[in-house]
Amino acid sequence: MPYATPFLPAKICLDPPSPQSSEIRTLPELLEYNSRHNPEHLFCLQAKKRDKNVPYELISVTHLQLKRAVLQCSNWIVSNIPELELPRRQEDREVVKGRPVALFMESDVGLVIQLLSLLSLGIPAVLLSARLSPTAINHLLVQTSAATIIVSPRLSSTAETALSELIETGKVAPTYYAQPSYETFLNSEVDGVPSLSDSHNHYFNDLDRNVLILHSSGTTGLPKALYSSHRFLLGFAAAHEFTNQEEARGLAVSTLPLFHGYGLVTPFLSMGTGLPFCLPAPSIVPTGTSTVDLLEATKARSLLTVPSILEDISLLPDQGGIQALQNLAFVAFGGGPLKESVGNLLEKSGVKLLNHYGATEIGPLAPIFVPKPPYDWRYFKLRKDMPVEMVPVESAGEERQRYKLVAHPFGWTASFELQDHLVTDEKNPGTHFTALGRKDDLIVLATGEKIVPQILESLLSESKYVKEAIAFGQNQFEIGVIVEPSAPVDLADIDQFKSLIWPIIQEASKKMDSHAQISSKDAIIVAQPDKSFPRTDKGSVMRKEVYRVYGDEISKVYQDLEYHVVDGPLPSLRMDSLEQDLKNIIHANLAWRVGDAEWDINDDFFELGMNSLQATRLRRLLVGFIRGSGHPALEQKITREFVYQYPSISDMANELRRTSEQVINGHCDSDLDEIEMLQKQYSLQPSNIVSAAEGSVILLTGATGNLGAHLLACLVALPNVDRVICLNRPHDHAEVGKTSSHRLMDSCREKGAPISSEAWSKVEVIETNCTSQNLGLADLDYARFCGQVTHILHCAWPVDFKRGLSSFKLQFQTVNNLLNFTRDCHAARPMIRPRFMFISSIAVVGQYFSVHQTRIVPEAPMGDSRCTNGFGYGKAKLVCERIVENAAQSFPAEMEATSVRLGQIAGSSSGFSWNSNEHIPALIKSSQTIKALPLIKGTLSWLPVNIVAKAVTEILFDTRSLHTMYHVENPNRQSWYDVLETLRSELSVDGKDVPFLPLDEWAKKANDSEDGSPEDNPAKKLGSFFAEDFARMAGGSVVLETDNARMASPTLRGSDVLSEELLRNYVKAWKSKGFLM
Repeated sequence: MPYATPFLPAKICLDPPSPQSSEIRTLPELLEYNSRHNPEHLFCLQAKKRDKNVPYELISVTHLQLKRAVLQCSNWIVSNIPELELPRRQEDREVVKGRPVALFMESDVGLVIQLLSLLSLGIPAVLLSARLSPTAINHLLVQTSAATIIVSPRLSSTAETALSELIETGKVAPTYYAQPSYETFLNSEVDGVPSLSDSHNHYFNDLDRNVLILHSSGTTGLPKALYSSHRFLLGFAAAHEFTNQEEARGLAVSTLPLFHGYGLVTPFLSMGTGLPFCLPAPSIVPTGTSTVDLLEATKARSLLTVPSILEDISLLPDQGGIQALQNLAFVAFGGGPLKESVGNLLEKSGVKLLNHYGATEIGPLAPIFVPKPPYDWRYFKLRKDMPVEMVPVESAGEERQRYKLVAHPFGWTASFELQDHLVTDEKNPGTHFTALGRKDDLIVLATGEKIVPQILESLLSESKYVKEAIAFGQNQFEIGVIVEPSAPVDLADIDQFKSLIWPIIQEASKKMDSHAQISSKDAIIVAQPDKSFPRTDKGSVMRKEVYRVYGDEISKVYQDLEYHVVDGPLPSLRMDSLEQDLKNIIHANLAWRVGDAEWDINDDFFELGMNSLQATRLRRLLVGFIRGSGHPALEQKITREFVYQYPSISDMANELRRTSEQVINGHCDSDLDEIEMLQKQYSLQPSNIVSAAEGSVILLTGATGNLGAHLLACLVALPNVDRVICLNRPHDHAEVGKTSSHRLMDSCREKGAPISSEAWSKVEVIETNCTSQNLGLADLDYARFCGQVTHILHCAWPVDFKRGLSSFKLQFQTVNNLLNFTRDCHAARPMIRPRFMFISSIAVVGQYFSVHQTRIVPEAPMGDSRCTNGFGYGKAKLVCERIVENAAQSFPAEMEATSVRLGQIAGSSSGFSWNSNEHIPALIKSSQTIKALPLIKGTLSWLPVNIVAKAVTEILFDTRSLHTMYHVENPNRQSWYDVLETLRSELSVDGKDVPFLPLDEWAKKANDSEDGSPEDNPAKKLGSFFAEDFARMAGGSVVLETDNARMASPTLRGSDVLSEELLRNYVKAWKSKGFLM
């Protein structure tokens, strides 16, 4: 990830600072430092899910943007939370802090912003895990005396339940506030803001541990609040041993939740070292597939994750997951042990595994670094900057010496003894260790999630029917329990006994975290008299010995859970009512909290709050049904990731129908995959696809237009483009002394796409009539271009919505001539296959919703002409799309040909004037003339012209084979009302805001108005378009699917909505040019 200047890391103080020290003492000070010294360096990428047709977009946050967002968030906190108590000094100079603010939020960059805001204000923050049960939340709120709780919208149900229960017990509940979207803070501009470290006196002394309040799982089964200091948090920022700046470059993907200690490593390490990171969308439960997708989409150089995801990745087909890890600088794992078989496989495949280790009370004990031989992934390396003591532990009968670790956490005056027993690496004694087990009874699931089972065990043991209960589930995906009855139970009565204690287990589940549930009576083992629990001389149960004695029974539990998924008959799944049947299954079997009327078949399960245990159970239910369907081949299609891949009723139903039909008809996907594999293996591979790296020559039409000018500017800026040949229409009124090249250069500058003299040396301008034979070129020029051109980009098109279809015959001839030219380029150089791209329009699919009753238009050729708008412009574009498609199908060995449909193009993102000849500027101009704005419902998706140009260029040079169709439209939609309100404030007439009129009334008023000249009311010329087509096309009824385009274009993936400032700048530019008053 190249930067103009290297990242300048701050000098972090991990020792108690002296009063005169200039070293960084707190994270807010580090944030301030980076905003000044590393402002443009990337802090993180945040993946954001849009809808089922758009996997995610990537939002970038620099260190300066992070600082500004924290300031905006701080202002929001101070302005909106009256219960807030800022720190104050008493007469004796002692500082009194207010009550904490609790954060119960999803894991995204918004949590980081909120947390840093509270730290900068000097307000203690309680960081609550999103997986806590209402009982656990209440315990921590009471324990910390939190005054306020800020909650993510998707966690509101759990939070409201917790607060209601708290009130029922007679306690005062904290005030509830909904978390604003982090984009609210990131999109706000701040001018002249004081520095964070000076705006509030957030640092008081080094002994202040009332800064960030984390929590761990306490020995009572309820979480325990853990108070930490500023210096403790800086320990995360310094937890590395990078040997040079290059090792801290690139991007790290992290699947770790930010509300856990391990998850805080990545954001704080980014602040300390400049290592940027990427977070998955919070509504997506990370899986092996989704993690690999994110690694590939971001071109990341490292990964921080948990063992279960590494195992998922290792199991992906064709070693695709392992290949994605092989080139990473490091793959750090923590939160639980990695299976030996998985670790060995990854190590043999060349994956650079890094064992990470830490504890919530202490922070990271192992540094992040790039491992080099002979590093052994089975052992973590102790960091050198934290004082630790390794105390030998008596371990009779064991060959290897065990140790307990006693650490002195940063900012603590006392030491802390870790619960794990450790053994050292004999090759690196005293510096490298591995954990054998814990002194306490914590269960670590395969997901890295931790469970303290005392609530479950205690409630069961209190029953008169139960003597003892021991939970199990280490390295599994859910827990079970072994119950020792108070009186012997005959084998014939075991099911009855399970039913007897089942209500107790259900009661315990209400008090435990969502991942700590027992999903089925099959997860209960009833101990038999001949296998009583092993106990010590003092009578306490020896937990690990119990696991050993009942090893076979525990293994059988997890086998049974896969096969016996529901008590009684399996749920009904009928293909003709699959959607309703799936919904019924979820309500009946998953402890689903969302009411039937509150969601529909298109809603994302995980957006609604589905957890990993519920996803596992839903998969098992589907597998159970399929086993009874008589088609066992279908079972293998319901993989561990099936629910994550099809996370809605409609997606799941469609996939089940598709795969079921294939299996029943004897066309299983596995056969198709093998056919495709063999076809690919034995087919001749084309070696003649043009690569931008070879030095490309582009033939461009339409460079005098707004988009064409920006395309030209993008193309000549590419180092691998040798030349751009612009074919322009002959100029009717040539200025004396100006060549065609000078005219085009001036045109680009006027359109906000200036090109330097050095870049202009790549441009060749020829004025010609492309409808003529050989594009109107002289024979020598035509032959010369055939021997040079590698890409043809056809952007020229007359914008006139009143023309009929037959009046576009010259445009059809131009497309035909350009395609023949493309074939001639191949004939002149048979070793290349030139690329042809036609710029089309959303008008081709303007009636798609009317025909298909769905808003999302697939990125595919349009076979149904009824989907096209009724005016000639859209129909003519459709004709050209089909001409291009036919060429691609008829001459695949000679060319690659594609079309790109564009959505609404706005002015440049620099605020340069939006082309006043287009319909949106016409709408604004006429609104000022008739003194009224149209009230438009729905959402819009405008994309600045320079962003469109860059996206189109990236698609043109994509290294993969071209698709037949691409859509370039802003994947982020915003409210029409909000945009019009912003524009309205800039269009005041006589000091008054112009009123809103319903769109049909506005269109009639504009059409009937006689005020001013035609130039004052340009919308009148487009009367039928505004009356008949505009609302449908512009309000969200037609949404272009952009999967293909976003895959090829990083720019499109990283696009955002238009800011208020940019909208105001458009108006200012129109006014400066005299277009608006």
